Formats: sequence, structure tokens, C-alpha cells
Amino acid sequence: FIRRTIRNRWPSLEGIDIKTGLTRSGGNTNLYIKLLQMFVTDHGQDADKIAESLAHNDTTFALRIVHTLKGVAGGIGALSIHDQAIQIEQVLKERPRSGIVYPLIEKLHEDLHDVVEDIKTNIRQADPELLNNSSEEEHDNQTLISLLDTLRNQAQEMDPVIEDTAENF
Repeated sequence: FIRRTIRNRWPSLEGIDIKTGLTRSGGNTNLYIKLLQMFVTDHGQDADKIAESLAHNDTTFALRIVHTLKGVAGGIGALSIHDQAIQIEQVLKERPRSGIVYPLIEKLHEDLHDVVEDIKTNIRQADPELLNNSSEEEHDNQTLISLLDTLRNQAQEMDPVIEDTAENF
């Protein structure tokens, strides 16, 4: 009941598995929103940085960028970006001078752009209650405690309304 309500307030995000991202951030909504915002700021241009590093023959730096992107993208639930970063990292390790990496970087550039723009647009437009200072878990616990108190009181008083309250679980 409670988790369904919170999830329904989340906007749909292009290329992001919100459930995965929330799970990996411990269900902490504020932390997850901050991670999404940091992803936009810190990694929104990573495809360009990778291409630029390779243009300067700095495969080591390109590998560092793609490796970091892989971890961060996986952490927020940007699973396609994560998978693309794995492919690019593998190609750079095995055949750093091959031209096959450039189409992969171009695809990453396009998908990363779409994800970043969607985060920028939709997180700003999210339900204000979603963006408040309490985490989803905190909200869940407070509501659960309140419902349990109500159930306990109704059970002690043998209140017939207890069945309706129990259905709210």
C-alpha cells in the first residue's frame, strides 16, 4: 500500500529503472534524487570526454571515465548506460586502437543525452512530497506505526471497523 503510493509519485525516467536505483540507494528517496542530480552534473558529458581522451591517445583516462560511468550508471538504475559502458570498457582494454569503439561511444552519447535530459526535466516536475526531506523508508515506517496503533486499539475495543483498517495494509 505505502510503497505503491510512493512509487506512483515518481515520474517515468527514460532509460532508468527507478526500482533498481531506489533499492541500491537503500530506499532513501532524497539520496536517490541527489544521486540522479549528481549523475547529470558529473557524468552528463562522459561520452564526449571519452572520445576526447581517445583523440589525444589517452586510453588510460578514457578507461577511468568509462569505468566510473559504469559504476554510477548501475547504481542509479541506468542499466542500458551501464551495459554500454561495460562494452566500451571491454573494447578499450582488448583493442584500444580499433575503430569499433567509436560507434559504441556515439550510441552512448545519444543514450546518455536522452537520460540526462529526462532526469533534468522530470525530477524538477516530480511530486513535491517526493522531494521533501523525509526518506521513503521513514515515511513507510511512520505510516506503518500509525496503522498498527489503530489496529491495536480497534482490536482491544473489539471494534468491527478493524477489518476495514486491516485492508489498508
